[in-house]
Amino acid sequence: MSLLKAVLAFGSDEVDSQDVIAALWPAADGDAARNAFDVALHRLRKLFQRNDAVLLREGKLSLNPFVCWVDVWAFESLLVRMEKAVSDAHAKAALAVLAARM
Repeated sequence: MSLLKAVLAFGSDEVDSQDVIAALWPAADGDAARNAFDVALHRLRKLFQRNDAVLLREGKLSLNPFVCWVDVWAFESLLVRMEKAVSDAHAKAALAVLAARM
């Protein structure tokens, strides 16, 4: 679970595995830290019961958005939609003012 927490804390998308290793196993030497990371990743995937829940590509960790639900992702999506709606509303109001003045 510490690995999951670290991935989430670092942003959950394309997190550098070296940053996670340094954060979780600061006292371990290179090989021991990497082995601890590999075991933790294996156990986390086993906990999810899916190998594709946590992706590791080119040293970068990501939670798979097609497999994992993260409340913060849903909240950010809602904020983006709300911001667009407000922006659209302001644009429509501005156009209405311009049209009324012509």
